[in-house]
Parts: sequence; C-alpha cells; structure tokens
Amino acid sequence: MAHTDACFSPCSLHFLGGSVSTFLTVATTVWGLVMALAPVLQIRLILQTRDSSQVSLSWMFILLIGYILWFAYGIAFDTTPLIIANSVSAIVGLTLIVLVFKYRTPELAKVAQKDDGMSASTSAPASTTPNILA
Repeated sequence: MAHTDACFSPCSLHFLGGSVSTFLTVATTVWGLVMALAPVLQIRLILQTRDSSQVSLSWMFILLIGYILWFAYGIAFDTTPLIIANSVSAIVGLTLIVLVFKYRTPELAKVAQKDDGMSASTSAPASTTPNILA
C-alpha cells in the first residue's frame, strides 16, 4: 500500500541546517557570477597586449545570445539566480566584444607584415607574451 500523504522531494532534504534548494540557489548564483566574470581574464589580456586577434567573435556572439536567452528565461519565470548571473555575463560579454573590435588587427596590416617578410608569429618574441594569471 502506497503512502500518499508523504512524498519524497530532494528539495525537502536539509543540508548544513538549510534546505538543498536554498543551498543550490546560493551555489548556482555564486558560481554563475564566477563564470560570468571569467572573461575578465581575456579582457585583461587584450588590454595588456592591445591585440584581440586570437579571440573568436563567433564564440562570443554565441555566448552572448545564450546569456540573453537565459536572462529572458529568468525574467519570465522569476528566477533570480538566472537573472543575476546572466545579466553580469551579458555585460562582461558585451565589454569583451567591444574590446575585440577595438583591438582587432586589420587584415591589411597582416598582409603588409607578410610582404615585409615577417609573419604574425615572428613579429614578437615569445618572451613578451604576458601571463594572464599573473
């Protein structure tokens, strides 16, 4: 005979004095913000080198569309963690896209370098490459 008055729900479990759903809300919001801020490392590298030629714009636009969709989903279903994390992600993503356009080496400059006998890979010694984690 089945018990109908008691239903198992993982969200009714308790974790460190709080519910699992509360823990997951906090954990996903915090980690969403960490993920949202991760491109700041790439932004820092672009600002240090004044070069964004190695950043894929297609990749950034795909991510930006995802951020906007998840933000809209968060608004539609009143899901605060999605709203917070994806609004920050979209702002950081837009900042990165602006910097990619600002510091993108024009294609004509690359052709001129090749004509001078210098390829893009030999134009700067490897030792000048900054460490993004430094």
